[in-house]
Amino acid sequence: MGPVVSIEETELFNPIPKVFSLSQNWPNPTTGLTTIRYGLPKEVSPQDSYVDIRIYDISGRVVRRLVNGFQPAGYYTINWDGKDDEGKSLPSGMYFYHLESDGYTAARVLVLMR
Repeated sequence: MGPVVSIEETELFNPIPKVFSLSQNWPNPTTGLTTIRYGLPKEVSPQDSYVDIRIYDISGRVVRRLVNGFQPAGYYTINWDGKDDEGKSLPSGMYFYHLESDGYTAARVLVLMR
């Protein structure tokens, strides 16, 4: 008999998360394009969840709205290009991204370096 191999539950085998999640962006610091991953569980609502993801500057001003709408349960990936809602490149600095959905809120810090 060969060695025992265990398989952990992953997104590949379980496409619906059990809890909300907001991962740290990658890469961080970023020079322009960064990836943000998040998960929406099915148990919260039988319908799609309203999702709002925004980028804030250090003063608390919203500079970019990445997601604003309803999404079904699952794992998601979104990219941010370091630009504001008008398409202008933002300066180097510390920014925050914030997820709000069905009563869940989470925020993470990202660093943009030009």
